[in-house]
Amino acid sequence: MDPLHCSVVVCYQPAPMPYILDTVAPYEYNDHQPSYTPLLQSVFGKVFIHSNPTDALEQVKQHDSPTILLLDLDATTLVNDDNDDDTVYTPSCSSSCSTASSSSAAINDTRIAWIRKSSRELEQHSNEIPIIACSANDDTAFMLDCIHAGAVDYLLKPLHMDVIKTMFLKLHRSRHDSKMHQGTAAATTTTTTAPAPPFLSNKTTTTTTTTTGCHDESTSCLYPDNTNHHHPLNINDDGLQVRIKEIFSKDDRFTQSLMAIYANQLVPRTRLHRGLSSERASLLRHKVSSWDFNPFEFGRDDLIHCSYLIFEQVLVSPELPYSSITNDQLYDFIVDLSGAYNNGNPYHNFAHAVDVLQCVYYFLCSLGVISFANNNTSHVTMMEQDPMLPSPQQRTRMQHLLQPKHVFALLTAALGHDAAHPGVNNMFLVNTSSPLALLFNDRSVLESFHSMALFQIMKKHGFDRLGDGPCSTDYQEFRKIVVSSILATDMSLHGDYVEKIKTQASRLANVNVHTMDPATLENERLLICSALIKCADISNVTRPFLRAVKWAELLVQECVQQGDLERAMGMPSVPMNDRDKVILEDSQIGFIKFVALELFDSVRQVMPEMSFTVEYIRENLKRWENRKQCTAEQQQRHPSTTTTASSMMTKTDHVMVGCKRRSSSLDYKAVEVFRKRLSLENGRHVDTVRRRGSAGSVTDHRFYKLQPAYARLDHEVATPETAAAAASSPSSEWSHDDPVHCQCTIQ
Repeated sequence: MDPLHCSVVVCYQPAPMPYILDTVAPYEYNDHQPSYTPLLQSVFGKVFIHSNPTDALEQVKQHDSPTILLLDLDATTLVNDDNDDDTVYTPSCSSSCSTASSSSAAINDTRIAWIRKSSRELEQHSNEIPIIACSANDDTAFMLDCIHAGAVDYLLKPLHMDVIKTMFLKLHRSRHDSKMHQGTAAATTTTTTAPAPPFLSNKTTTTTTTTTGCHDESTSCLYPDNTNHHHPLNINDDGLQVRIKEIFSKDDRFTQSLMAIYANQLVPRTRLHRGLSSERASLLRHKVSSWDFNPFEFGRDDLIHCSYLIFEQVLVSPELPYSSITNDQLYDFIVDLSGAYNNGNPYHNFAHAVDVLQCVYYFLCSLGVISFANNNTSHVTMMEQDPMLPSPQQRTRMQHLLQPKHVFALLTAALGHDAAHPGVNNMFLVNTSSPLALLFNDRSVLESFHSMALFQIMKKHGFDRLGDGPCSTDYQEFRKIVVSSILATDMSLHGDYVEKIKTQASRLANVNVHTMDPATLENERLLICSALIKCADISNVTRPFLRAVKWAELLVQECVQQGDLERAMGMPSVPMNDRDKVILEDSQIGFIKFVALELFDSVRQVMPEMSFTVEYIRENLKRWENRKQCTAEQQQRHPSTTTTASSMMTKTDHVMVGCKRRSSSLDYKAVEVFRKRLSLENGRHVDTVRRRGSAGSVTDHRFYKLQPAYARLDHEVATPETAAAAASSPSSEWSHDDPVHCQCTIQ
């Protein structure tokens, strides 16, 4: 429940004015509102001030959103109710508590009488509206009298922000579980029963929702208005309706509990989409349209904006059927999703999520499915000039397979594919018999959890109402793409997917997708989406080498942290998780040779537009092999300098998203020459690699032995001569005698 979607009705009687001039409006006096009004307005969505207690009570009764009645008892006059029963106390109070209060004083106190009157009337109307009393009176007996009369809490004035922020929690105590999270901003309900599932006829409930969908992390998001459902079932058995509602309510409480335990607390809701200056927006569009995208350059806000700009490219499409999604709704969804990521993880954090999103986006732009945000056509132009790459007719085939609604689903899966990642892999969860492993039966544990967490956040923001609601064909297609894409990132299934992709390549080569039946077309589409997100998930090895090194270091850091946990728990640890055994170069070489290269090579048979990734991965493989050879030579010259990849990492190392990260294994003596040399990646970007006709294949490029050190990201452009000069004086960093280890079990 978000306090921004709760209301507070304040009954406050200011001190009478000694005189009022006809020329002065009453609102010009400062006493017409309590001093804590601005604090309430900063926390709650709506705040109403009434000087007449009867008006305040009527305001509360007419409100449908979660509402608190705040009675300010420091008033000069209050209406007494002569018919009130002064002996009524809450049944839960003990006798000792009752005798402790000054009953005789309470009988004659109109303030206590009014609390009782309000409590009774609200109980007849609804049991879900808590009454909170506030006053500067710190007398114990008076406070107890207020509680006995029906107030759920008593607040001492002056009210401070830390107290006001917790007031909304009283709604959880007052409201029934099935309604505890109800109350979207624009809903009007004529009954007090739990919201009906989509397949129930709406006999007793009428709900009207705004076009922005759900505005609360509530169960009301789970059950859309039945008018949106194409095939509602008329169930006349009231008992059956209640039973079905209970099932949905329990299911929602269960999933909400999982989110509360495993996901970070969602960040506070942003009221409006924060705009960007045209200069900043232009810069970010340029960044997300580059294969050299570096999420470590940005803080959290910029990463959110990068994600927003990518989604914006799809939302502007007239072919997208989800026109009801607003900019504010999309922005708030991304903000909340970013909060679900554990940014204490060195690798599986929001920066990784945005990196995968940008990678999928770049692939889709390269395929001609959507346009680059900065109208970058250089990559497409080079592809058109390359005779080995697909013709415009082949790109039309991919555009037929991936329409805007499918692109939107794939981008959503990319950004949420690791939501609430705990920083350990599936093997750890299964071996420890964790609740998540038991829940998902040891099969694709994390991937199933990520999908569930993502859809919980989407429901909060009304994304379950895409198309015509959860039971519509559009939504079911959307959900199928998201779920199947996320499940495809389970690396234990990697080999199976590679074989499927190889088979698809030969199948599509002889088939016209325009003549496929809908079921076959859907299966091909799901496999295409799975292939794209799998490539994006391990795209680190295809990025320019500086980026690849950084991601590799962060991945090793997270692995060895898991290894520390395994040792502390007395569990066996694989070499790749052992900080004393893992070798950065060997892990990358093994991963590229035995896992990544086959995947990317298979995918480019289906989508030749992605051939540039294979060129990059081969370049990087050669760089890693040169780096390994250099360290071997170094070890021969200086045997006493033997270190492992994680020897420079402490057990408390962690990297936070939003900070510019530096390598934890820097060889500072070599940085200056190394930064001048490693610009080979940026100096020869995709366009250089693509110029096969004039420059020869990528294997013709000369790559010199590289220093085993990391460099600053703001390096200068250098020449091969400087690289050769730098290679003549290698320095120490890595050396080992252990066997090669592979990263293929990384989740």
